Amino acid sequence: MTSFTFVPLHHPFPRWMGPYSPSRGNKSGFRIKAGKIKTWDENGAEWPVVECAGIKSIVSLVTNHWKGGRVLFLPNGFVIKPLQDDDEVSKRVLIGRFSGKF
Repeated sequence: MTSFTFVPLHHPFPRWMGPYSPSRGNKSGFRIKAGKIKTWDENGAEWPVVECAGIKSIVSLVTNHWKGGRVLFLPNGFVIKPLQDDDEVSKRVLIGRFSGKF
């Protein structure tokens, strides 16, 4: 049983100007694709994240607004969504807060 929870913010999401260092490649960090959130290990093996209400809420929010993509879980509990807009590649938004473990 997981203790992970997610409290989403509402659109329009506030811009995140805090620290962020983009990971390189398509197989790094946490990414949402085809309605699932996954991560990869150092050998490139794909690992799905165990589903719970909090994870389903993040997947739903990101899928509905952006159809998927990368999400960042910061140590302070913020969940950040980097955007890939043509005019602002480095733009990021705060989409909510998480707590617990997944």
